[in-house]
Amino acid sequence: MRKKGIYTMAALLVLAVCLTGCTGSAEMPEETTKRIVPTAADELEAGNTPTASAANTEPQHFVETVNDNFHIDAMVTGYPVDGLAGVYTGEPLCFTQNNIDSFLKVCKDEVLSSTEKKIDGKTRYDAQCKSGNRVLYLSSSQYHPLSVFQYINKEKYKMYHDYPIYNSEESFLTNRMYTVGWMFEQPKNFEFATEREAEQHVRAALTALGIPNLILLRTLYVDYENMEKAGKLLATDENYAPLGDRRENNGYPIRDDWSEADNAYMFSFELSIDGVPISYRHDTQDTATYCGTQVIVWYTHEGIAFLSVETPWTVGKLEISPSEVIPASEALTIAKEKFEQNLVYQDKRIEALRMEYQYFQNRKSWMLRPVWQVRLSYKIKDCDIPYFEYMTIDAHTGKEL
Repeated sequence: MRKKGIYTMAALLVLAVCLTGCTGSAEMPEETTKRIVPTAADELEAGNTPTASAANTEPQHFVETVNDNFHIDAMVTGYPVDGLAGVYTGEPLCFTQNNIDSFLKVCKDEVLSSTEKKIDGKTRYDAQCKSGNRVLYLSSSQYHPLSVFQYINKEKYKMYHDYPIYNSEESFLTNRMYTVGWMFEQPKNFEFATEREAEQHVRAALTALGIPNLILLRTLYVDYENMEKAGKLLATDENYAPLGDRRENNGYPIRDDWSEADNAYMFSFELSIDGVPISYRHDTQDTATYCGTQVIVWYTHEGIAFLSVETPWTVGKLEISPSEVIPASEALTIAKEKFEQNLVYQDKRIEALRMEYQYFQNRKSWMLRPVWQVRLSYKIKDCDIPYFEYMTIDAHTGKEL
């Protein structure tokens, strides 16, 4: 599906901030330092080829040709080490002024002025910081869970987001042909900080904010030379032209003053429960909206230039004790039987099997339940643009949800 307009709730929030109008480093807590694995850049500098096993995330891989129109090439992620997962109550994580002050202290920043409004179960906090950066926090207890925290350098945010590099993991995976994030996947260490040092500083800030159980999902290495190349590609390649609207340079700004000062790391994190990730996928349907959980941070020579935390969860009491979940092979069989019956889709491909926690409403409370999420890509007649469909399977019962 040609999804050139995908924005998460957090992205829309920061766009509103930019239309209206952290520096330094910090000591890394010992408990957080222990969670840092060898980075891809570390592996390259040591003369090694980065592998999944280097990060202790070696997945299972299924490859099968079901028929000429149906193929499987899927990596398995998220499966718990002991094969067990429980069901928990949950609440969206709320941020206090103490959380915000602790976070800003790590960033060597502080609040100069702030406003807070609470109306009908909604909270909006807006603060101007000493550095010139801005803190924005929105939460709501209505309809579906919402909690978004952002720390924004308006100038840096606009500079990096003028180009479609990364706004969510889902978009990065399924909208790849219309973004340029793939140009920044080659691991490297920048002069202002190694990848490891930058990740440590970011984790320290997130720990101070009260974000638990982080798993690094993706790192992009945004160097000024490739930013210049990206600008030229976006301006000249028709794939990046706006639909139904001709614009000069396809509507993208062209800069000729990129420098090393513009180099940045982009870190994307997911949160987890007992080692199983919480879903990052956003989904809007006719009757409901699912808000995924994700943390995105841009880190430059000045420190954190942009940080967004969207829909983090506080894990409550254990409702169902950890029990055995169905294996990936069984989830794949269930999905294969469903998609094999669809004779309309063309070039069907199961691309991913991911175990994750998703939230479900149980009367007036929220439940965090383990599921298998299966991603299928397909095409329709006379169209080469890929579409995507997801199948959600209860990890305990094997039933489609």
